[in-house]
Amino acid sequence: MKKYILIFILSILSYQTVLGQSNERPKKYTAIGLLDHKTGLSIFGHTRALYQSDRHEIFAGLGLMPAGTLSLGWKYYMNDGPIQYYSVMSIQQINAMGGEVVAPYLSIGGEKKITKKLYLNLGVSTIVRMYSDRKTEMLLLPNINISWRK
Repeated sequence: MKKYILIFILSILSYQTVLGQSNERPKKYTAIGLLDHKTGLSIFGHTRALYQSDRHEIFAGLGLMPAGTLSLGWKYYMNDGPIQYYSVMSIQQINAMGGEVVAPYLSIGGEKKITKKLYLNLGVSTIVRMYSDRKTEMLLLPNINISWRK
């Protein structure tokens, strides 16, 4: 009987641990700073996670200033340390004064938790510009921002 009670208690604790891990990463993300690893060419960005697991996140987002961006992408967390390293691949629709373009966007970097809801993000991003009449260009950009999550 004691063995069954112990198995029952361990099952409940394991279930609570799994629930705690799935709720560990907040679903809403708002960033302010020099560009953003999720929304690209923006000073202000807001994204929402559509799907999350322990290392993967699929998100949709909107960025504002200097260009308006719509993004849909995948973020992969490489580790679980105090500084979490990540890579991001997304497709973005960028609207600016020069026109509108749909481009792949790649980013690598790290994020450090400052408080319970504030994070510092630092990384490097690239926009791949594909043209029908000339050579493909890759624009490499740094990004640094503060993000608030809930």
